Amino acid sequence: HGYRGLLPPTYIDAALDDASLLPVPAAPPGTTSLASCTFLKPYHWRLEPLLANPAVEAWRAAAVKRLAVRALDGRFEEWYERELLPAMPALRAAYEADRTEAPPRPADTGAGGAPEPFGEVLRLLREADASGLWPEASEGRKRAIAAGEAGEAQCGSTAGSFTVGSMPEHLEPPKANALFPEFMATAFELEAALRPSRPPSSSITVNRHAQYRPHRDTGAGAGQHSSLIVALGDFAGGELMVEGATHDVRYRPLEFCGATQRHWTRPFSGERYSLVWFTPKGCKDRPGLELCREQRQLPEATRTGEIGHAE
Repeated sequence: HGYRGLLPPTYIDAALDDASLLPVPAAPPGTTSLASCTFLKPYHWRLEPLLANPAVEAWRAAAVKRLAVRALDGRFEEWYERELLPAMPALRAAYEADRTEAPPRPADTGAGGAPEPFGEVLRLLREADASGLWPEASEGRKRAIAAGEAGEAQCGSTAGSFTVGSMPEHLEPPKANALFPEFMATAFELEAALRPSRPPSSSITVNRHAQYRPHRDTGAGAGQHSSLIVALGDFAGGELMVEGATHDVRYRPLEFCGATQRHWTRPFSGERYSLVWFTPKGCKDRPGLELCREQRQLPEATRTGEIGHAE
């Protein structure tokens, strides 16, 4: 019935889909309860049995009865008139924007189509893409990538992601450091050119044809305070969403807090790369540019050995 005709019948399914982020109005106060709880692994086996006993079950049953009484006391009707109805235009607009398909891919402008100072980085990205050495994305990164079919079909390569630069001491250096040293140095120099006053980052996430689900950065990205992102290539669509706000990042750098702000990628068509500069906790004094200088000082045989090991 389409929620009394106010919203499309598929609105709730879309709102609960992990590939998008739509607003869901809060129910009236005092009418909802927490159905279950999953604790952190070290504590789950200890705490879960405490909730699985007759006293807790009796309390839960009584709580459900109280909620049922409140649901029939008129507060839902008042909430419907005062809060839900006025919110309908914004909910429908958010739904329609989320369902919008990617626009057609623009004409291929080639390597020369990138404005300065992005041309050399785009050239090296395409070179790395065509080399067959692009590292496989981590399992966590794979789960965050919703799709890349549009870019994959048109560009002949799969959606993927890797990291270059410094990592916290307990983690191994990224394999891509040895695979693509020229790209790594050029990408860190690009950050300095785009944001001269920004403290130099220690690491860069490199994405290829990847459409991300709504997420916050975790893992090696945890602890960072500011991410800088820019997208490159011949594509249409692919805007970055940050907490519901739309940002065109194609050759337009944007700073945001990837660790605390939910962000995701709008659908796109064509060839889309993106770079995300960040500094994980513990890497503040290990900027990527210094790492690049150190690598350039290594004997050629050492660098070759590193590449062989990375493969």
